[in-house]
Amino acid sequence: MRLVVAIGWIMIFQTFSTQSEQQPPGGVIAGIVVRARTGEPIAGARVLAQPTTPPRPTPGGAAPEAPSMPPAVTTDGQGRFAFKDLHAGPYRLFIFADGYVRHEYVPADQTLQNVRVLLTPAGNVSGNIRDLDGKPLAGVPVQILKPVYNFLGDQTLQSAGAAVTDDRGEYRVYWVTPGRYYVLAGSAISARRAAMPGIASPNEVPGHSVLPTYYPNATDLSGATPIAIQTGTDLNNIDFVLERQQARRIRGRVVDAATGKWPPVATVRLVTRSAIGGTSARESLQSYNPVDGTFDVRDVPPGPHQIVVEVRSPGAPGPPVTPPIVPAGAGQAGSITFGGSRALVTAAAQIEVQVGNEDVDNLVVTIGAAGSLPGRLIIEGASTVSGADRLRVQLTPLLAGAMQGPVPVPANPGGTFTIDNVLPGDYRVQVAGLQADFYLKEARFGSQDVLNKPLNFSQSGPASLDVIIGTGVSRIEGTVIDERSQPVRSVAAILVPDQLRGRPDLFRNVTTDQSGRFRMEGIAPGDYKAFAWETLEPFSYYDPDFVRRYEQHGHPVKVSESSNQTIQVQLIRSGQ
Repeated sequence: MRLVVAIGWIMIFQTFSTQSEQQPPGGVIAGIVVRARTGEPIAGARVLAQPTTPPRPTPGGAAPEAPSMPPAVTTDGQGRFAFKDLHAGPYRLFIFADGYVRHEYVPADQTLQNVRVLLTPAGNVSGNIRDLDGKPLAGVPVQILKPVYNFLGDQTLQSAGAAVTDDRGEYRVYWVTPGRYYVLAGSAISARRAAMPGIASPNEVPGHSVLPTYYPNATDLSGATPIAIQTGTDLNNIDFVLERQQARRIRGRVVDAATGKWPPVATVRLVTRSAIGGTSARESLQSYNPVDGTFDVRDVPPGPHQIVVEVRSPGAPGPPVTPPIVPAGAGQAGSITFGGSRALVTAAAQIEVQVGNEDVDNLVVTIGAAGSLPGRLIIEGASTVSGADRLRVQLTPLLAGAMQGPVPVPANPGGTFTIDNVLPGDYRVQVAGLQADFYLKEARFGSQDVLNKPLNFSQSGPASLDVIIGTGVSRIEGTVIDERSQPVRSVAAILVPDQLRGRPDLFRNVTTDQSGRFRMEGIAPGDYKAFAWETLEPFSYYDPDFVRRYEQHGHPVKVSESSNQTIQVQLIRSGQ
């Protein structure tokens, strides 16, 4: 499985590099690493064997003891490798070789003498970037980007490789996993290599940049043409013609919606979102002029940005920064952590700005005051129910880091709640504490559905938020089996809704135990399909197009209220 977070890789390498414990005599895993399609042995491949047995409890309440990891091995001239004297238990193999796609393999048994691992040759991409006069552009970053989904179910882009143009305007991105990608030249966050100390030439001309452009010539992903990187081949002539551009300025005026005048003090922040997620923010008190309400943000690189204006209350602490709730569909893959509190923001606004080859002038930003949002938390079928006291209604800003989010709140005994300090903007409605006892059935802001769409808050919007919680949750138990009807351990069993595939809270992602069994809880009524892939890109099951390709391999499951059922799920092999 490829659902291994980055920290897991760090632990793998730290574990094998510091291993000093002598393994007692035990099992053997041996085999050969070969090139896919040709069967040619691969010498010098690095092979790691990671125990997947859960940590053993230790006496006295100390931290559980993780199984020790044998030292890594390297394939010989015939591509062969062997791990000897292994502790009893299941293992997962990780195989690396220069010029090939990293591979993960789960042996069927602890003692296995004839493992055959096929590595796929990677591909390479190259091209040339010139300006409108045909001159080479040096120091332009180039990224190979793959559309992916994050743990929240949001589509984003993931870097599969990167390079920087040299003095001839040429770039080459090597050892890219075969597939379909987008190519982006330039970056609104680090538009030139000069932002990378120790890499750029000190003689590069400062102060000019290029507009971030997707191949062949689009400023937005919707106008881009994807490229197909084939196995073991070079894809050449992915060229760009770009215009040299200077850093620009964004100038405008701040207006208070309540008074029609400018505020006596305000903070203007430039927020830039990278193509692969994350934001970079820059603010300056000198950008705002309290005499006439104007602002001037300088040295803005070309590309998409946001101007965020905030009026803060001096000395008053704002609410703690609350991370988004990890939906059940993300499994145990992790979460986001944020820093501490900021000063209390009493009014704010944010506006999208596209910076091109000219300064942006006469921008009007109308700020609105923070308000209170009343609502009702309705639990179906019961006036009082065990566990309801742990439920918290949460509004999460859609763009993390751009706006201050309010504190999650519980409901009063009568089911009412009030969320204070809600700034104008778009939010995702979430409920914390659902666990296995409840599911989020409906959320309405006035007459608007805000469970499947964002909640847009303003002082002139609907008066109340109704959140309806269902209690008729169900449980599914099952086993993942292979083509020999043998149970498969340590793979992810995924439950995908048939209809509402934009709702990550309806998905389930659990890992099979040593007997290949799994249990899913807290499932809302509806129609689903259960899947189990041998290898899987993180959160790719959120992609409707990906799931559609395997629809016939899914196990249909009809879940009624408060039901329990047992199923068998067929393993989907890599390349199937």
